[in-house]
Amino acid sequence: MKFNTSMLVVVGLFAAGCGGGKNESRPPDTPLITAPARVTSYRPGYQASVLPQAGCTFQWSITGGVLTAGMTGTSVTFTPAGPGKLTLACAAINADGKASPQGSARVDVLASPAQPVIVAPSSVETRTPGLNASIAAQDGMVVTWTLVGGQLTSSSDSTHVEFTSGSPGKSTLSCKVANALGDSAEASAEIVVTDAPPRSLTYTLNPAVYPLGVVPIQANLPATTGGLPTSYAISPGLPAGLGLSTTTGVISGAPLVAALPTSYTITASNALGSCSTDFTLTIYPYLPSILRDLDDKAVAAGDSATWVAVVSAAEPIQYQWYRNGLAIPGATLATYVTPALGLGDSGATYGYRAVDAYGNAISSRSATVEIVEGRFVLSQAHIPPRRGGTATRLGNGLVLVAGGDSAGSTVAYLYDPGLDAASATGAMAKVRGGHTATLLLDGRVLMAGPDASAEIYDPATGQFTALPQPPLSPSVAVMMKNGKVLLGADGSMAVFDPAGNTFYPVAGSGPTVKPVVLNDGMVFLGNGLFDPSKETTVALTGDAQAGLAGRTARGLADGNVLLCQGGVYQGAYVASDEAELFMAGTRVFTPLASKPYPAMGVPSAMLADGRILLPGGTTVSGGMSIQTGTAKAMLFNPATLTFSRTGDLPEALYSHAVATLQDGRVLVTGGATSANPAGTGATYLYIVP
Repeated sequence: MKFNTSMLVVVGLFAAGCGGGKNESRPPDTPLITAPARVTSYRPGYQASVLPQAGCTFQWSITGGVLTAGMTGTSVTFTPAGPGKLTLACAAINADGKASPQGSARVDVLASPAQPVIVAPSSVETRTPGLNASIAAQDGMVVTWTLVGGQLTSSSDSTHVEFTSGSPGKSTLSCKVANALGDSAEASAEIVVTDAPPRSLTYTLNPAVYPLGVVPIQANLPATTGGLPTSYAISPGLPAGLGLSTTTGVISGAPLVAALPTSYTITASNALGSCSTDFTLTIYPYLPSILRDLDDKAVAAGDSATWVAVVSAAEPIQYQWYRNGLAIPGATLATYVTPALGLGDSGATYGYRAVDAYGNAISSRSATVEIVEGRFVLSQAHIPPRRGGTATRLGNGLVLVAGGDSAGSTVAYLYDPGLDAASATGAMAKVRGGHTATLLLDGRVLMAGPDASAEIYDPATGQFTALPQPPLSPSVAVMMKNGKVLLGADGSMAVFDPAGNTFYPVAGSGPTVKPVVLNDGMVFLGNGLFDPSKETTVALTGDAQAGLAGRTARGLADGNVLLCQGGVYQGAYVASDEAELFMAGTRVFTPLASKPYPAMGVPSAMLADGRILLPGGTTVSGGMSIQTGTAKAMLFNPATLTFSRTGDLPEALYSHAVATLQDGRVLVTGGATSANPAGTGATYLYIVP
């Protein structure tokens, strides 16, 4: 038997869907419900729907709500019941009465906001801060407060709100609560605002501290609570140049006289009453400033460190010194001297706080103490003040101290290390400063410069004898191994022959540092080498510090040359912390590690163990009258090629002279300080560690 497949298809078509016919139909498709995901409880008019199916009706049902229209169509209207969830169900029914499986949809039902009940004062005084209002909490609701006729002063989205009342009259405080769908309920409370006297008075700046001067101060504004003031008054009257507006209460003007801290009473009034506040005012002539800040100190164990606060401030000035940030009991003077320090004190910090007569304070930097080897002690020798003099150790161990451009005298002195005393010797032919002093093989001392003149000192007679005029104005000199003296000036050189007390010029551009005699007899000039046998110059290259001024060149026991303590011109000469070594054997310049601090124009002295002492010097130089000295001192160790701090000088010295004594101590004499730029008479001895 054959089947008619076309007929089966037709039959199949007639049998499908919601249509009727002689053939048996199948059930309709399950409806797919479209409904809102969230609704508000008890709110009518929400709708749900399904897609139509030909020839079918629909049967809707709801759990957790009420259907209100369209229970058999493709859409239905419903009203949710209480918060929670509701379920919509729908089945399609064809003409044969066959029903589809039920489609369903679950809907979240949010609580409906209840009208808030505002708890707030019914009557308040004008401009009263810190007023409160509240409503009962409703879960899941967003709260919004508004105020007409005042100012909210706290967050407006809480069940509690703070506010400041406005002007006299009526204010309206409103509160709206809404759920996540935006359905809301709102309530308002009317608040009566009554007038009142001023209740409180404050100022933008109180206490107020102003500088004396013609520049107007920034207006100091009042702020009040309670009733608006109609007038202001102050007692006693403000200092000249300042005034209080009687209508606005604003303090303004430019103070013309200084005033210590003074208390005033300011009163704000209206027709209903008044209120007052205490107002403190200070007018200072100038703010305190630190004229010279504290330096770090290097002292030997057992010694003390001394600092002086140099402050410009209205007196009386109160001081308090601190160690490691803690106040030192009783340390309340401008000068502070530590107790004797030990190794355990190394690294401690010291500083001070100064307060002027007007209460203005300023604090210094923290200075650090380092415990080191070596110290300077004050000599008992009396040598008149001088700057730019020389100190030359003679063959008998005495030291000839001569010259100085500020001494104003030609008299030279002999320092006796055994007696720690000085006595006058012969007088030079003229006043010299910044000159050269060179010990000769026969024990005499050649004095030359700074102009084209020279003389010679004979220790045997204690007298100076004038020499023929040299062909240059020397600023540096050194005795060569042949006993002659090479003298240098800016751009030229000459030789002095002690045998005939004569000078003659030699070729060369002149040294850039104080010449140093090398072990092979050649003379290091900084920019070249001078050959005494040929009296010619060989150029050198590779000097990284060739542009530095005021450098120290010091021959070392191993034959090399230390170069350091120079300055760079930056409107004035500023000291550098660079250093290098000239290797005499290879004729090569080698950089060294930086020095502990910058300084230039520093004299040097060799200790018995070969180390080099470099005390004092200038940090900034703008000429002879504008110089800043340093009290710091350092040692260079040729064995390790390193610098280290040694004990500080008692004062910041520059343009001083040094000489190593036969017993290994070092004499430091003369020089200038910031307090005595013309020269100081102090003489010190460096005790070798």
